[in-house]
Amino acid sequence: MADGNTLAIKLNKSMVSRMEKGGHLRHPNVRDAFLHVYRHWFLPNEPLIRIYSDKVIYTKVDQNQDVLSSSTSPLVMATMLEMLQVQPDQSILEIGTGTGYNAALLGYLTGEQGAIVTIDIEEDVAARAARCLSQHHYDWVRVVAGDGFLGLRDHAPYDKIIVTVGTWGISPEWIYQLKMGGDLVMPLSIGGMQVLTRFVKTETGLSGRITGYTDFLRFRTVLRDSRKTLPFDDHFTLVTEAEDAKGLLFIKSCLEKSPERHRTGIVLESKDEADGMLLWLQARMQNLFQVSGPTQAMTERFGSPLHSSGFQGMAVGAFDRNGVCLLGVQEQQCLQLVILCFADGRSTWDNMERMIQEWQQAGRPGITAVRLHVDEDPMAANECLRKPVVDGPPAARRA
Repeated sequence: MADGNTLAIKLNKSMVSRMEKGGHLRHPNVRDAFLHVYRHWFLPNEPLIRIYSDKVIYTKVDQNQDVLSSSTSPLVMATMLEMLQVQPDQSILEIGTGTGYNAALLGYLTGEQGAIVTIDIEEDVAARAARCLSQHHYDWVRVVAGDGFLGLRDHAPYDKIIVTVGTWGISPEWIYQLKMGGDLVMPLSIGGMQVLTRFVKTETGLSGRITGYTDFLRFRTVLRDSRKTLPFDDHFTLVTEAEDAKGLLFIKSCLEKSPERHRTGIVLESKDEADGMLLWLQARMQNLFQVSGPTQAMTERFGSPLHSSGFQGMAVGAFDRNGVCLLGVQEQQCLQLVILCFADGRSTWDNMERMIQEWQQAGRPGITAVRLHVDEDPMAANECLRKPVVDGPPAARRA
């Protein structure tokens, strides 16, 4: 029940109806979960109209106004729950408790004979979620304050694992704690793009697919983030995972010069195909970087970026000791791939061109066609997040 709040019942039904019409709710059991578990139970200080407006709601920020915790958009939650395919009586590990709303939805789907463990790195966030869950008869859900990287071996193995924070890799603990044939659903950053992914555990590790784009708060853990960032010119941010931290300063100095612009003759059929090519490059090349910023500012400075999401655009480039090259598109009747060479960036372009040719030979897989896999190596170091390998569709792979 919604505690006798008839307005909340009405608003919740309206939200569920919108999700159904938008194609976010297809399975009756997930629909029932949203009809019986109310979001306002976990957001007691927010106006009902805002709670049931399908929007992300920030619930904790620090002194620098960085967001530490939030309530995810119900649209995204519904998509991920349907990807997870929860069945009654299953055991589920959730990384990123937040308000506890998603944990309650999982609890409704499994029933009390199931086992739900949810972990949040913020102690006060975990404690507040536990109180809300208990108040609404989900006191059997186990809430743990800790580092989600470690999972919780006490209750492993799990039928399903769901990660509700954006991460740049996969914890070996999640692979270890997942049952054979079990599902891992998570937002994953690959090459500067955050995508929704679903993995299945196999005899050799994880095999996965990308289902679309998303935008979650970044995973916080005791682990060192391998990315290096550098803001420049007020609008833009440079990011690289290259070992040499001085590389960012060199990239910045090159990008301040006037580029040579070259057409490649390559036509990209769609945004999906363009992003698939970016994923391919990110998985196969070292010394790559991304430059991101407002789409309009990116276009004025570097030309149309290859990837854009709302008002933000992102371009991918490569660098060596001689110079920098940056990929872009010329938008006319089609997306024509162009290359901007800064300083003496021709050698980096030659290497990138070979990788693009390989992508074309693999069938030009788009973002939803690529396959992801993570090998389970018991001898590998377990103190780092594992990054998936990006490959083309099985039929398109070369011998």
